[in-house]
Amino acid sequence: MTWLVVSELRDSLTQELRIRTHERQKVQAIRPNIYVHNDPAGDLTLRVKRGATVVGESTQTIATMKTNMLAEATGAGDYLHGYVNFEFTDLLILEKGVHTIEIEGQSGYTFTEFDYIGWVRPHEHLENTVFDPENLDDVFYNPFGFQMWGLRRGKCLEY
Repeated sequence: MTWLVVSELRDSLTQELRIRTHERQKVQAIRPNIYVHNDPAGDLTLRVKRGATVVGESTQTIATMKTNMLAEATGAGDYLHGYVNFEFTDLLILEKGVHTIEIEGQSGYTFTEFDYIGWVRPHEHLENTVFDPENLDDVFYNPFGFQMWGLRRGKCLEY
């Protein structure tokens, strides 16, 4: 049986991102693994912060996001889930250190138990998976799923 571990977006959700290499990371887009339940409205904003400083931000409407997800996402009936592309207008340069990825609902987004956005926490095939079949709450300690797309030596790569 396959199941999703999803944290519901009530106000905002954050994920720590550690850049360990001394080489600057040139990021074109971040693709969080998003879950859409029924038909929420509004916008979704993804921010990258270093401390309290916002170093990059991208926003899209949930309606546009759902249209794009229908082409490649998994789901049926009242839900969709898949990677959503948040592109940055300017190339985002991330230095070594700790950053935060934040997702926030805006412009009319309101969480309800029937219509909401969630961020998927992968639990299968991860080295750092926390899973105890006796306590399913443990999977909520797993990191949120996302991909970073950027440039390295002139080539587009997935980090």
